[in-house]
Amino acid sequence: MYYVTYGYTYQWSYCAADGGSATWDTQLSLYDNSTLACLTFNDDYCGNQSKIIWTANFSGVVRVKTNQYNCTTNSTCATLVYMGSNGTGCTNWYTSPASANYSWPANSGYFTVYATGSCSMTASSSVSWINNITYSSGGYNYSIDANYACSSRTGVINIYDASNNNWVTSFQVTQDGDYSTCTGWYISPTSGSYSSSSNSGFFNVYASGGTCGYHVTPSDSWIAITYNSGELDFNIDPNPDCMTRTGYIYVYVTCTNALVATYAITQAGSGSLPGAANVSGPSPICQGSSQTYFCSSSGATSYNWTLPPGWSGSSSTSSITVTVGSNSGYICCTPVNACGSGTQVCFPVAVTGIPFCNNIAGNASVCPGTTQSYSTNGNTTVYNWTLPPGWTGSSSNGSITVTVGSNSGNICCTPINGCGPGTQVCFVATVTGIPPVPTITVNGTTLMSSAGTTYQWYLNGTLIPGATTQFYTCGGSGFYQVEITNDYGCAAISTPIGCPNAIEEHISGNIMIYPNPTDGIFTLEMRGQGLGKTDYKIEIFNYLGQNIYHQEILMKKTEINLSNMPKGIYFVQISTEEITYISKVVLQ
Repeated sequence: MYYVTYGYTYQWSYCAADGGSATWDTQLSLYDNSTLACLTFNDDYCGNQSKIIWTANFSGVVRVKTNQYNCTTNSTCATLVYMGSNGTGCTNWYTSPASANYSWPANSGYFTVYATGSCSMTASSSVSWINNITYSSGGYNYSIDANYACSSRTGVINIYDASNNNWVTSFQVTQDGDYSTCTGWYISPTSGSYSSSSNSGFFNVYASGGTCGYHVTPSDSWIAITYNSGELDFNIDPNPDCMTRTGYIYVYVTCTNALVATYAITQAGSGSLPGAANVSGPSPICQGSSQTYFCSSSGATSYNWTLPPGWSGSSSTSSITVTVGSNSGYICCTPVNACGSGTQVCFPVAVTGIPFCNNIAGNASVCPGTTQSYSTNGNTTVYNWTLPPGWTGSSSNGSITVTVGSNSGNICCTPINGCGPGTQVCFVATVTGIPPVPTITVNGTTLMSSAGTTYQWYLNGTLIPGATTQFYTCGGSGFYQVEITNDYGCAAISTPIGCPNAIEEHISGNIMIYPNPTDGIFTLEMRGQGLGKTDYKIEIFNYLGQNIYHQEILMKKTEINLSNMPKGIYFVQISTEEITYISKVVLQ
C-alpha cells in the first residue's frame, strides 16, 4: 500500500531499466484501497515485465497487486521499483528523444528534459555501462561503454525533481551486442622468450572489418593480463622450477567466442639438469659374487640404475651393491634432480662364469697295475684331480694318466678359475679281479697252464712267438713261464719252471749232486768238459724262480748248505763265460 497525493505522478516497475527484476511473467494492478476499485492495469510493458505510470486523481491510499501472467499467484521473489513525482507545479515531465539505440562499440549521446513550470532536476543511471552523465542546456550528456556481449542490453537514465528528489521521468538506452564480422585476425608479435625472473610484455591485436570485440584468457595462473584494449599487456611471475615452461594467451572473438590468435610465452627455468655422469667399478667379475659400483654427477640428487639381465640389486643413491648374474652386459646410471633426468651413462662388465667340467671320459672297468688315461673339458684350463686310494698319477689340465691300484672308486675332477673351484664331477672306475697266478703242470716235456682267457709262454723272460695256447712242449734248458689274461684283459704270470727232462739230459755226466735228495747239505762236483778250468758262478733258485744262493768259485768240488731253506725242489745253475748248466736238487 502507498499514500498518494492528488496531482502527483507515481511509477511502479519490474523493468530492468528501472532497476526492477523478476524471473517470471508479471502483471501489475493498482486499486483504490478504500473502495478496491481498479485504477489501472499493465502487462508486458518491457518484455514479460510490467510497469504502471499513474497520476493521482485523489489523495489517499492505493494498493498495488502483482500476479503472474493469466492472473496466477506466484510467491517467487521479485523486485518492484517505486518512484513518485512532486506536486510543486512542475508537471508533464518528459524527455526528447524518449529513448536511443546504439551499436555495440562505445558511444555517447544527449537528450533534453522538458516539464511544465519552472523546474530543477537531477539524473542518475540504472546501470554502470551508462556513465559520465552531465547536465547541459536543459538536458544531459552521457557515455556508453562498448558492449562485448553477444546480446543487446537496455538501461535508463532516471530524472528526479530536485526539490523533493522524486522520480519524474526516464530516458531509455538500448545497445546492440557485438555482432561484428571482423576477419583477418592476427597478433604482433606472436611469441616471446623471457628469463626466469618476473617479467612483463605486450602484443597488439589486429583485425579487418571495423572495431572488433575480443577478450583474452591466459593458459596458466603465472600469466596475468593487465590491459586488453589495443595493446595487450601482461605480467609473468618468476619461474621457481628448474625446467623451462611454456604458457599461452588465447584471443577470442567476444560474441562467437571463436579462438582467433595465440601468443606463446617461453620462460627459462631457474636451474639445470645434472651434469655428465661417470660410472666406475670392477670388471671382469665372477658370477654369483657381490660387487659395488659408483656413479658421480654434479647437481644430481638421486640416481636410477639398470643392470644386465639376471643381475639383482637396487639403489637410488650414487652407489649400488649387486649380485652378479651369468650375463655380461652394461651397468647404466642416470643422474636425476628436480629439473629432471640427465644423460644415462653405461659401464661394460664382463662376467667370468663359475668353472665347470663335463663328464669324465675313460675306461670304467680297469685292471690293477695298468696305465689308463681319463679326460674332461669345460670352461677353464685348470683342473684338480683326485683318484681312488692306491692309484697314482697327477695332472692340472683336462687329462690325466694314472696307474691303477687295487681299489675301485671315484676319479674326480674339480674345475678351477679366478673365481675359485666349480662343482666336482666324478667317474666311477671299477677295478676288476686279477686272475690267479697261473700254475704249470709238467708231464714229461709238456707244460700245461691253469685256465685263462688267453695264454703267452716265455723262455728265460723272452716271449716265445706263437706259444699262445694252454699247452707248450719244452725243448731245451732254461726257465719257462706262462702269462694268462681274464675276460677284462687283466694279466698274471707264473713263476719260472725248468723243463725237467731237458735238465736231466743236459746235466747227465757233467754235474754230480750228492746226496740227492738231501737234508740240506750236499756236494756239487763238476766233471764236464771245460768245468773246473776257470771261474764259474753258482746260483740256486727255488721253485718260484727266486734266487736263494749265489757264489763265484774256482774249485771243481764244492759243499753247499741249504739246511735253513724249506723242503722242496731247487734248481742249481752253473755258468761260465761260454756255457750254462742247470741241475735239480730235492730237499726233504
